Amino acid sequence: MITKVFRPFWSYDVQKTEEWLSSLAENGHELVKIHRGTRHFFFQQGEPRKRTYRIGYDKIQTNSLSKVILDDGWVKALQSGNWYVTANEKPLEQIKAFPVREGIIKHNKMILYIFASVLIYLTVIAVFNLILGLVIFFQDVPGHFVESPLWILTYFSIGIGIPYGYLHFILLLKLIRQTRN
Repeated sequence: MITKVFRPFWSYDVQKTEEWLSSLAENGHELVKIHRGTRHFFFQQGEPRKRTYRIGYDKIQTNSLSKVILDDGWVKALQSGNWYVTANEKPLEQIKAFPVREGIIKHNKMILYIFASVLIYLTVIAVFNLILGLVIFFQDVPGHFVESPLWILTYFSIGIGIPYGYLHFILLLKLIRQTRN
């Protein structure tokens, strides 16, 4: 039986995802497939095993690992696009060589720059609109105020914008923490 698990932000906290995969392996869930587009992990029920997982990202797709990594007991469990998962069944204390994380760090730094740019852009627009709204509100302009049925769009935009900005901020913090490790 195949179990499907949705993990939307797994690639922004790779170490936590690796620990999660190891704990599932101890419960007998063997990783079969990752679908990057839908952010789903697929598991098949098997024998409980103690495994250490490492996730990697490499734009140059090679099917083999380095000799040092292979000699230390690592095997490539699966590959999905540029992402790959390696596993090792030796106890963590006995493992001397680990797959590199350089590709993940570069990938997440690029996403970090994109997220930061979008967040700065949205913040500048929000501050500009706030200042413009305050200037218009405090001007003593004679005129007639007409209720508009399109005010619902303003409230809708605010209702979506605040959670979107918060999510962007949280993901930015995760990416900053990931790229520093």
